[in-house]
Amino acid sequence: MDDFHAVYSGGIPLGFNNFTFAPALREQPERGLGRRFEAFVIPKQCSTMEKIDPEDRPQAEQLLGPDVGGSVDCM
Repeated sequence: MDDFHAVYSGGIPLGFNNFTFAPALREQPERGLGRRFEAFVIPKQCSTMEKIDPEDRPQAEQLLGPDVGGSVDCM
């Protein structure tokens, strides 16, 4: 939608703790186990996330483009 709001269908919306995700990404190994980072499930009621029925997704993509998503701040 924009740089702050997101629309999703199906699945479980997850958020990543940037303080642990960024170092894990920077230190991504070539092989083996990667570094752990903290993630959280985004609440069902969140002003920056809108869940749509999967059958409505083509309409959302038509309005918003194929990359229907964005960042979230529900804390």
